[in-house]
Amino acid sequence: MTVVLLAAALVLVFRGELAGWLAGDHGATTSSAPATSYTCPMDPSVESDHPGTCPICGMALTAVTQQERNSGVVRVAAKARVLIGLDVAPVQKMTLWKHIVASGEVVEPAPAADRPRVSAPSGAALGPERSEITARVYRGPASEARPGDPVTVTARDLALAQFTGTVVESAADAAGTLRVVVDNPEKLLGPGMSVEVKVDTELPPCLAVPSTAVLYAGKRRIVFVERSKGVFEPRTPTLGISSDGLVEIVSGLQDGDQVAISGTFLLAAESRIRSDGTLWGERPEPAPVKPAPVNPVPVKPALVKPTPPNTPSPPSNGRP
Repeated sequence: MTVVLLAAALVLVFRGELAGWLAGDHGATTSSAPATSYTCPMDPSVESDHPGTCPICGMALTAVTQQERNSGVVRVAAKARVLIGLDVAPVQKMTLWKHIVASGEVVEPAPAADRPRVSAPSGAALGPERSEITARVYRGPASEARPGDPVTVTARDLALAQFTGTVVESAADAAGTLRVVVDNPEKLLGPGMSVEVKVDTELPPCLAVPSTAVLYAGKRRIVFVERSKGVFEPRTPTLGISSDGLVEIVSGLQDGDQVAISGTFLLAAESRIRSDGTLWGERPEPAPVKPAPVNPVPVKPALVKPTPPNTPSPPSNGRP
């Protein structure tokens, strides 16, 4: 179904019909364009050069400034949303997880007094045997792993086995060694066995959006916010970490903002056409032109003919 919708959208693009539905004033940056136009908030395909009411729904038309046009704002008619697969989702507080990966080996079982209480995923009672592992982190910041964080352990020699446990001692620096204890009731993990440890660290709740909402334009990260019904404005928020298909929003968006999470490719294409290109990195500031170094031409000294030494004049009249 998705392939069919995409094919239909591309056909309309080449026929020029979709450009009309993605209400683009391609001449808006010219001097002949009005300073302000008016559109229907419920049906953005309705446009007028003067205030009035929408002939479709009767609502008052909303003013759109020239600045909004130049910034790359895109207005999408209701009938085009389904065709191009445009969908939105709210910016909201979510819990993200940071994944830390380490490699190490099994050591002798920890003394009973040092063993943390580990719950089995199924809720069944655990056996008395647990194994201790020391592992050095090679992916992610080890210093953010906290005692009590859940871990999953796998071993190359035990391809189908998976062991769960917790961190009992975190590293002192960002690339240090962790100590974890895992449940090993069947004693499958033996001392000296090489293992891989995955730590899941829960982060404080933060604003986040699906990663599909973020577009990449050079060094910029762009998200389309539905400012009003059918009106999408490109913004450049500051992003944090990415985790499990979500991206942290540090600044630039607010809780509850509706952002496009699909159909963003056509929004970006239309926005590029309508804006001056600065937002998309297509008009970078020219680099200063450095003058070419001037190497002085060496001046050759003029050749000076040596003066011949004085010689006696020949005798005259045969007299000495």
